[in-house]
Amino acid sequence: MQLKAVIFDFDGTLTKQGSIDFNMIRNKISCPPHMPILDYIETLCGKEQKAARDTLDSLEFHGAESSEEEYYAEEVIGFLNRRNIPVIIITRNSKKCILRSLENFRTLNEKNFYRIISRDDPYAVKPDPQSIIHIAGELDISTGNIMVIGDYIHDMTAGIKAGAKTVYKITDRENDDLVQSDYIIQSLRELLPIFSASLPLQKGKYPNDLLGDLLTDLDSSDSRLIIGPGVGEDSAVINAEEEELIILKSDPITFPVDDISMYSINVNMNDIVTSGGTGQWMTLVLLFPEGTYPEEIEKVMESISHICRKRNLSICGGHTEITDAVNRPVISVTIIGTVSKEKLINKKNIHCGDSIILSKFIGIEGSSIIAAGKYRELIEAGFNKKELESCKALVNILSISEEAQLAVEAGGVSAMHDVTEGGIATAIGELSLAGKKGFDIYTDQIPILEITKRICSYFKINPLGLIGSGSLIIICRKEATEKILYKLQNNNIEAGIIGKVNSDPGGKISCLGGALDEWPEFTTDELTKIKFN
Repeated sequence: MQLKAVIFDFDGTLTKQGSIDFNMIRNKISCPPHMPILDYIETLCGKEQKAARDTLDSLEFHGAESSEEEYYAEEVIGFLNRRNIPVIIITRNSKKCILRSLENFRTLNEKNFYRIISRDDPYAVKPDPQSIIHIAGELDISTGNIMVIGDYIHDMTAGIKAGAKTVYKITDRENDDLVQSDYIIQSLRELLPIFSASLPLQKGKYPNDLLGDLLTDLDSSDSRLIIGPGVGEDSAVINAEEEELIILKSDPITFPVDDISMYSINVNMNDIVTSGGTGQWMTLVLLFPEGTYPEEIEKVMESISHICRKRNLSICGGHTEITDAVNRPVISVTIIGTVSKEKLINKKNIHCGDSIILSKFIGIEGSSIIAAGKYRELIEAGFNKKELESCKALVNILSISEEAQLAVEAGGVSAMHDVTEGGIATAIGELSLAGKKGFDIYTDQIPILEITKRICSYFKINPLGLIGSGSLIIICRKEATEKILYKLQNNNIEAGIIGKVNSDPGGKISCLGGALDEWPEFTTDELTKIKFN
């Protein structure tokens, strides 16, 4: 929930119970024991109704004169006032009674409340939700962003009918346990953590109470994890004595994406598998802008936990912070993997004559990011909604783990490299430098989706330089080429030969079979040319 306003009942909620003797009022006006007083008065007519109203006003005001503020009322209202959350009183009492009761409060007065709505106002009284709906309209917010707090079933009924969140303050009435509510409290002070979990987070470390709740949901069953994630823990400790080689990989996700969790884990895991290894442990740094709500962080963490369980990754620790250094969420992930010495894939093993294979197609990640981040603009420019939705869904094929594993199983792999920032152009250049070999690239054989071509044309960017996680460059011995291609295609993974390794020791990249004369270089990813909100 994103809390935008709080509505309190008054008598028995912000004041201590018992100041107004409702049983005595019922006796004075002959109201049946289990009938609400206001409802009973509405059944009367003429002088009889006026006399009943006068009696109610007099006895209610007398009770207000001796009323006392409820414990922690001042602390709770002050908390909301400091966070600029409108506080409203909606009550079945009279306005005169409320103002008189507030005189008995130590510091609170009418100015601490955005509005006080009583039975004197032109709205149906609780349990009718009319006054709550009116406040939502006046503040231009959804009723789902309002929290209604009270000590009587009418308060909860009105809140539920309006679509607000409800908090029931337990009384000594019979059938308390039958009242439906989102939260149940005994003391107003219990509202503070409820409010905190529904308000924008302030600058600084993620609050320990909220962090503790997040961490309890993490799976820390890995027996090799000696010290894992926990409030107050400064570092993780792993027992890796049985592992031969450790692989480390860190990368941040800074581009605006719909599923930042999916991107952050897949991008880092991709680099682990290109070394022939398996990801084992993960630490992460989460940076969120000011104004972020706890539920947004909880959603990210739930997604991360879900993905980690699927990938058999143990979350070891990390850091979560709210900061004005970012204007959108940033995740930096470090994955620790392992590999046996004989299975390590080292780019220094690239040989002249090796084949260069590419899985899937270029621009996968960039196409998905642009389709999501520029969806409305592209629709207005005439792009088809169905093809843009399919383009956004490319986020689901960012992992290269399967093709990397299949290639290794087939045998003959010299090197592997995933296509990330700077696109296929940068990835090929990096591989050539790492392997100290020249490449011949068949530029007309580089696979690309038609929608990626159109998107790149619209934004005037080069798809060869577009971030492309999800496709894998496999360099393999010539004699292993057909076996690897067969294994990939037999598992429904598109793949094809896009080049071969030549003998140039200077790492020259030659363009063959296409319109390019020179292999392009990109100092920054082409995605940076597009301005995202």
